[in-house]
Amino acid sequence: MISQWRHRRRRRISSSENDADHQNENDLSPLLHENEKPRSSCSRTTQNNRRQRIRFGVIIIVTVVITLSLGRSKLANTFRHMERYIDNSISDKFTRGMLFLPLRYLRVKWIDSLPIHERKFVMKYNSTFVLNLESDKERWAFFQRVNQKRMKDIQRIPSTRMHPELSAQIQGKGMGQKVIIFGNNTELKTQQLYFSKYPALKYLAKRDGMGTAACSLSHLRLLQDLLDQDASDYMFVFEDDIEILDSLLDDGVVMAPNNADVVLLSACSLGHVSVSWQQKRGIRRSATAAKDNTTLPANPIHNNNAIRVISGYSTWGYIITKRGARILLDEYTNERTEPIDVYIFKNANLKVYLPTSDWPVVAHGKVGIKSARRNNDN
Repeated sequence: MISQWRHRRRRRISSSENDADHQNENDLSPLLHENEKPRSSCSRTTQNNRRQRIRFGVIIIVTVVITLSLGRSKLANTFRHMERYIDNSISDKFTRGMLFLPLRYLRVKWIDSLPIHERKFVMKYNSTFVLNLESDKERWAFFQRVNQKRMKDIQRIPSTRMHPELSAQIQGKGMGQKVIIFGNNTELKTQQLYFSKYPALKYLAKRDGMGTAACSLSHLRLLQDLLDQDASDYMFVFEDDIEILDSLLDDGVVMAPNNADVVLLSACSLGHVSVSWQQKRGIRRSATAAKDNTTLPANPIHNNNAIRVISGYSTWGYIITKRGARILLDEYTNERTEPIDVYIFKNANLKVYLPTSDWPVVAHGKVGIKSARRNNDN
């Protein structure tokens, strides 16, 4: 009896101690977790972005494996579609950059067709243009002064100044509504047609001001002029606040790969890739260049390779071919949100190169004169 009583007593004491320990744990639980903070929306966004990157990474790997057997051209097209999808679908800039630029690097370096030889681009009056507003007389005087040696080969093109009626119309209605064409004014109707065809112009006018939209419109109209004429299959385009450097001023010639759609003349490349020539014997000179003996001294940056630009900004100075102009005009009609000087470097079908001769050959001049178009950016 005594032993049974002692046994029951021990069980009661053990049970009460366990209950006390459990209670103490419950009492300490707020202290143990008081430093833990609820997950913020920022952390949730970061986790979602991480998952999105992993998902797109898996998609890219699977797509590449599947298409490797389809050949180089189909693989290149697959990469371009993926670049467009990433550019248009991912809102987070960090995630978009992490996926977009490596994908473009791989395509440009290992998949795209390679250049065969050099091509010569010559500055001539009917193929060399500078955009300048009628009211920017001081900037035009600056351009003439610093580039006097080559002015005989440069033609001034009046930049677009937004029509007051169109400005009032765009600013007074929603982004999604179409522009109504009215009136007999030819310039007004031309501007309205471009705004109807290119939604990015309306977006830029709303976000950055009418002057910014007018700048892109000026370049679009110049590209259309290139397609409409037969005098040349390329053109030089300069803005009115640049200075042409001595190598181009002296010779008026730029050498670049034969398959270039755009040749970037300024130092506005944010990322470029060295690609070999189709026949790996260094730079092959074109028949015309060899005959005229006008190849410029090689720039050390090239290391006997062609240089593709995969990221950049600005249209201070560039050469564009008819093929490049057609691609830009056709594909800028999609729902874009960037000005034309950014879209040139984002378009997946454009081949943008640096010159195989000296680079850069155009510099941003220290004008110190604000363009009158900025008066409309409000």
